[in-house]
Amino acid sequence: EGEEEDADDEELSSFVALTKSVHQSMSALQQPHWFQHSDEFEQEFVRRFLVGKGFEQHADKFRSMSCLSKLKTRQLRKFELCAKHRKRVLRHVNKWNELQNIIKYGEKPYFRSNGYDR
Repeated sequence: EGEEEDADDEELSSFVALTKSVHQSMSALQQPHWFQHSDEFEQEFVRRFLVGKGFEQHADKFRSMSCLSKLKTRQLRKFELCAKHRKRVLRHVNKWNELQNIIKYGEKPYFRSNGYDR
């Protein structure tokens, strides 16, 4: 009978641990660990980024860094940037994207699990 109580206690503690783990997972889904910034913050960030890179005259044309980082050369023509500025902006934005990938995926974000990049 003592063995049954030990088994029941062990089963109960494993159930409590599982319940706690599920609760933490559900809480993480309902309240994600990333912070959603306001539109004003996003616009100010992209403005500071472009001003810091020497593009003061184009800083007010973009709403957020995520919007800017997804643009291609052809799409930047719509914002009336000359070819030289488009090329320089994209070079800085691509570098920023690489840094974001390193932050998100680790020191070798472009390598596969076998160690090769292709």
